[in-house]
Amino acid sequence: MAAPDNSAVITISVAEHEGMSATDIAKEMSKALKGSTPERDADGDYTFTYKNENGAEGVGVVSVDGKNFVFITLTGEHADVDKILESVEDK
Repeated sequence: MAAPDNSAVITISVAEHEGMSATDIAKEMSKALKGSTPERDADGDYTFTYKNENGAEGVGVVSVDGKNFVFITLTGEHADVDKILESVEDK
């Protein structure tokens, strides 16, 4: 999803974790994006920061639920981003 003015982009990916731990998935995603070391938050999710090819800062979040993992990236800033992310978390 992209903001109308392209000031922010959110991607959401869901896939089977195939036995990988949340820690390992977060490390692999961070490595792929040349990001920081993933850190675990109070909810058990892992977050890391990265810069895209244009130098814009982003955040990656990895969460495992059952046999699936969810990977969310957020690049840029927009006033409605928090509302969008909250609506995704509610699902």
